[in-house]
Amino acid sequence: MGHGIARSLPETGRSVVMIEQDAERCARAENLGGPTDWGNAASAEALLAAGIDRAAAILVAMGSDANNVHIRAPAPQPCVIARAATSETVERLTVSGAARVLSPYAAGAEPMASYVLKPNVGRALSELLGTKSKDMTIEEVAIASGSSYAGQNIGDERLRQHRVAVMAIGRNAGQRFRPPWEETICAGDVLTMMGPPPNVQQFAKQAGK
Repeated sequence: MGHGIARSLPETGRSVVMIEQDAERCARAENLGGPTDWGNAASAEALLAAGIDRAAAILVAMGSDANNVHIRAPAPQPCVIARAATSETVERLTVSGAARVLSPYAAGAEPMASYVLKPNVGRALSELLGTKSKDMTIEEVAIASGSSYAGQNIGDERLRQHRVAVMAIGRNAGQRFRPPWEETICAGDVLTMMGPPPNVQQFAKQAGK
């Protein structure tokens, strides 16, 4: 799982630092092209050496639930996304402060079933959420403070000219799906956008100004 994450994030322009305790796996991780630190990720010293104070997020993806539970991020704490194999560990990781806990087994079951029940929907979602589709993509776009889009409505002509659709608005830790055109966009909102990749990227660039 760690190798899969290390391959996927750099494709979107994110920089990744891997921490691996096993020397052999550490050498294999370095071949992926990103910097790799040899050490125990449960150690605050190892996290600081990897630059945790500058990180936007920590992805905890070790094979042992016991090890995952014991990882703590020094303050200021970035967003922690953790892997869990059992429902009991999901609860423990949530209590420990993880912002999101994912079970690969539970997460994989629903897509497998969807390929049987709704095969076209399953394929479409897989492409939209990936990075390989040239026709359409789904992305999160943060509205910066002072953005020219802050105070505008969802149906504003300036937004519509990008040929993108607002599927949801994230605001105050909540999520509103299919917001109406008269919904006002506020600084700090996170818009879930769907559209052609270049169009979404152009809108994201302007929304950040």
